[in-house]
Amino acid sequence: MIKDFKCGNTPDETLHFRKLVHYLRRMHWISFCKSIARNLAVLPVVAGAWRPMTRRLSILNYHRVYRDAVSNEKFNPNLALSVSHQDFDSQLAFIKRVGKFVTLEEAVSIYSRGQERSRGGVAITFDDGFRDNMTVALPIAEKYEAPIAIFITSGFIDRAADLWWEEHTFIINRLERLYLQLSGDTLRWELSTLEDKNRAASDLRSLFKGMDLTRQKEAMQQLRSQCSERYSYDSEMLSWDEVQKLAAHPLVTLGVHTVNHPVLSRLTPEEVVCELQQSRERLQSKIGVRLEYFAYPMGQSAYASYREFQITEQCQFKAAFTAGPSEKLSEGSERLFQIPRIPVDHCDTLKSFAWKASGL
Repeated sequence: MIKDFKCGNTPDETLHFRKLVHYLRRMHWISFCKSIARNLAVLPVVAGAWRPMTRRLSILNYHRVYRDAVSNEKFNPNLALSVSHQDFDSQLAFIKRVGKFVTLEEAVSIYSRGQERSRGGVAITFDDGFRDNMTVALPIAEKYEAPIAIFITSGFIDRAADLWWEEHTFIINRLERLYLQLSGDTLRWELSTLEDKNRAASDLRSLFKGMDLTRQKEAMQQLRSQCSERYSYDSEMLSWDEVQKLAAHPLVTLGVHTVNHPVLSRLTPEEVVCELQQSRERLQSKIGVRLEYFAYPMGQSAYASYREFQITEQCQFKAAFTAGPSEKLSEGSERLFQIPRIPVDHCDTLKSFAWKASGL
């Protein structure tokens, strides 16, 4: 707290401190007033008296919908990628009541005409290919007649790619300590407390994002060798039979999400092309439908930028989507390969969700 600081030993230091206190207090009140204004402004949205979702386009990005409530108290470093089925139901009910749903194709059409600020609606998308997209999320979407798009990582469905962030969580949850040998050094983590587990998960996440696929697989083998249980891809990820059923569903659009879910910015241009084309070919061979849309893995600007946008366009996709607010969209056809999506997670209240779904 500010009151715990000393004012300094000289008049200059005291004056500087007082100016700092004044500045911090002023910024606090500005932030407070903005928060009040934002909350007041969203009330008519929640009440259904104002309908910005029919005027501005919003493309929402989900990953998982859990059947049970999502808890902050248990070790789950991937919690931000999840919502409970109760929250998902409430969110779709809100959109149905206040706004309107649009398909991915309709959203792309709106962007192609530069009308995303004047022609609204909400598009629902999922990434990766988790089984709960079909078993939990889809029945709720059917209830509200909401079209959804699912971007599939083909290597996860083939059980050939490593869903390393989920498998890290599984392994850390079952061990008291963990080690990893990298470039002659041995990294060690004690896992006795929740803080220890979160630190290990954060460290591993950073390490794996900096590795190429070969080193990732070698590191995963080391981690697996320390755990007697195995993470079940069959229970967590879609099967090819389920992907085929989704492809035939009238509310579902499938898209491409690479083979291995790599950090594309770390790959050579040729490797990026292989990830895109091989994934699309594998999916198309299984479902017999041409796939037009792509979503960048970990699609923030640090992991996918203009080089990846250009390569995706050259691979003749119709459009591609980032994961999070995008930089200012380019003009012309390039804008269709950097369409922003807004992440939805377990922390969203109805008010915060209203802002996201309203595209404001």
